[in-house]
Amino acid sequence: MYRYFQKHGNATTLEEWEAAAQEIAATANRYQGTPLNELATALLVAVYEEMERRYKKRAEVPAQG
Repeated sequence: MYRYFQKHGNATTLEEWEAAAQEIAATANRYQGTPLNELATALLVAVYEEMERRYKKRAEVPAQG
């Protein structure tokens, strides 16, 4: 999850968000039907929600230049 967050945590463009969504879906599928499914899903959701929270916070800050 940490590596995923490092890679996609600062997504800003549509392409970056699509790549992040594709990778999160692939990761979720990898754990489907395993004992770690619920944990993996909860962690993935938490990471994605944090990415969204940070994106929204960055969007609120006026550009400095």
